[in-house]
Amino acid sequence: LADGAGRVSAQVAGTSPVAGKLQVFYKITTGGSAPTAGTSVSFFLVRGDDHETEHRDGGVGATDSAVADAENFKLANAGNLVHAFAVTNATAKAYQGSFIIENQGTDWQIAVINNIGQALSSTAGDHWLRVRGVSDEIQDEV
Repeated sequence: LADGAGRVSAQVAGTSPVAGKLQVFYKITTGGSAPTAGTSVSFFLVRGDDHETEHRDGGVGATDSAVADAENFKLANAGNLVHAFAVTNATAKAYQGSFIIENQGTDWQIAVINNIGQALSSTAGDHWLRVRGVSDEIQDEV
């Protein structure tokens, strides 16, 4: 993923009721050129309105694809920023972490935007995103 570029996951279309939260785990690896220390990779929640002619945040499609205009996407969807992490200037460094998304709705996607000053690793196995639904529990007091 080139510097300044973005990618959006395929749509996850569910039905009600949906899990109250999503726990997202990721691994992102920098490329062979040193990134600018202190810059970041950002994750955005993209929601669909579940209408017959569905509209999604940022105007993205329903498939795994490039974000056509990552800079405008970030500006238009700043309220949907769910996580970001800062990088060092190390090359080929893997960053692993996790974050929680609440109220994702029935149709959602995750977009990743690279702002580190260099391309991310081009090796597919150097990156992954795993998502697990977490249902809220209600327990009685004893």
